[in-house]
Amino acid sequence: MKTTLALRTYLTTLLVYVVVLSHSVQAQTGTEDLITPLAVYQSSLSSKARATLDRIQKNVLHQQVRFVRMGNLAKIQKNGQLSFSLPGHLQRLTATATRVSAKSESTYDWYGELLNGAGHVNVLSRDGKITANISVGDRLYEIYHVDNDLHVLLNTVLDPKKPDCANTRSFGPRLEAAPKQATPKGARSGYVNECIGYARILVLFTPGARAAVGDINQTINMCISNFNSCVYNADVTSRVVVELAGQAELNFGESGNIEDDRDRLVGNPTAQQLRNDTRADLVVLLTRDAYPDAYGIAATLNLNRDFAYGIVVANSAISERQTFAHEVGHLYSLRHRDDYNSNGNPEYRQYSHGYKFNTGLFQNCATIMVGGDDLPGSGRQLRFSNPNVSVDGRVTGTVNDNDNARRITETFATVNNFRDDVFRPLGAAVAGPGYGQARQWYTWEAAISCGAAPYTFEWRTSYDGFNYSPVRGTNETYTENLPCPDGTYYYVQVTVRSSDGQTSSGVQSVYVEKQLCNNYYGGRLASVEVNGEKITLGDATPNPVSGSTDIRYYLPDSQHVTLDIIDAQGRKTTTLTNEVRQAGSHVSRFNAATLPAGSYFYRLKVGGVSQTKRLIVTH
Repeated sequence: MKTTLALRTYLTTLLVYVVVLSHSVQAQTGTEDLITPLAVYQSSLSSKARATLDRIQKNVLHQQVRFVRMGNLAKIQKNGQLSFSLPGHLQRLTATATRVSAKSESTYDWYGELLNGAGHVNVLSRDGKITANISVGDRLYEIYHVDNDLHVLLNTVLDPKKPDCANTRSFGPRLEAAPKQATPKGARSGYVNECIGYARILVLFTPGARAAVGDINQTINMCISNFNSCVYNADVTSRVVVELAGQAELNFGESGNIEDDRDRLVGNPTAQQLRNDTRADLVVLLTRDAYPDAYGIAATLNLNRDFAYGIVVANSAISERQTFAHEVGHLYSLRHRDDYNSNGNPEYRQYSHGYKFNTGLFQNCATIMVGGDDLPGSGRQLRFSNPNVSVDGRVTGTVNDNDNARRITETFATVNNFRDDVFRPLGAAVAGPGYGQARQWYTWEAAISCGAAPYTFEWRTSYDGFNYSPVRGTNETYTENLPCPDGTYYYVQVTVRSSDGQTSSGVQSVYVEKQLCNNYYGGRLASVEVNGEKITLGDATPNPVSGSTDIRYYLPDSQHVTLDIIDAQGRKTTTLTNEVRQAGSHVSRFNAATLPAGSYFYRLKVGGVSQTKRLIVTH
């Protein structure tokens, strides 16, 4: 007995020494990684940590729980690119930041997309306590804070037993959008938006839900983050993002029938009172896994304020199914990919459906609104369907049937104004190009909602979203010649102060094409050398154009070609070519008559190399 105890004490001491030594070596060599595996005895954990771990391990969707230490992302990332190792995954991964909101090195929201495979990396840090959601191909990993500097990494599995979403009907008359509020007195309509604000979500949870997840607070924060990720990844206006109105435990017993519980929730006086108290537009209840045939349901697809409630099983909320983001999408009147039954719903639109697409021979993908029984054997991607956005050269929607982005852009103002009795704080965003060429001039504008005029402005820029320059401009617009960042993105931030004492900041992530960084392409052709051969992209003729224009390019050998038209915000408007083309000269004709007048780009992608040129449309 004494020998066993002594051996355990020795091993525990040795383990702590090895871990501390590992940390010391990493600190000295500068090789700190984002995720470092740790060997930890569960007996050495605090009672709080053991309780958290016990709840995590009881989740049937969680597998291969590992202890890890999380590094300082702000220092590990370099100019918006994050390279890291993922325990259990052989290939080192690289993600590029698509949006960063940072108060400090220990408190931030970091959203990124993988460069070497379809997937996302969402990292939330609150005073160094990190929650993360990482998808790599058809696998999803979650990270939770356990205690002090200790975190756990786990991968989730897709439960094939349930059809997932029980939205079989909608009800209630359409609620007309709330009247637009007047522009603040003294403001100029050129850069001040109507005072809509963001949609506010109240997240309630049952006692069973609290017991079903490692930490209910971390789960709720990631629920909000993952929905907003769907917005960012689909290039939808940032006014669609949601904010947490509040969270509370609700004494609500799950009956085992999700439709009955949905109706009980809508009529629950405590839930209604909490909604009134928090001035929430939407309400979602997290529950234990009590339903044999579903993980979630929404009470309306019909933009009805009185029925703007949903139920989500807590352990699937941010798992492979991403049930929370899915059900909230229904409350914005978004539909499953295969749900074409309008049921007389006045808010049904033909184009409001999710979408499935392939990114390779063995990689089938589903956008967030694909139904559970329609999933391709993997989970949902955090993105709304959008025919103007591509992943690995494949479009993520269609114009006629699969355009969640278009539909939510139409409905968000109604949802955001379900409650017109809430104080809407000053909101600032950056309007302007989300895409551009280095060494070209661009202008961004401060977009403001709410607050009292007059306003003051401060513009700053960053290469990584954490470290910003001193103030570079104080007008409502900011103009700069785009630099050549080491990474892919450049960040333009505006801080706005209103005369009633409020302050708000907004950031635009600008994707930078860097073909002009190393040399200048004069004359008619831009050339890129690949394997000793030159791929050339010619000028569009005519340019400027009001009708049709011809775009010429040359290929030294047969390759897969993508030729896109992109607007000044970085959003793809048209794909002219997305196929294998033979060696030689090619011409693609583009009819610009349907586009609004303005500045656009045409981008040629061949074998991982892209070339971009400007196109001016006039009418």
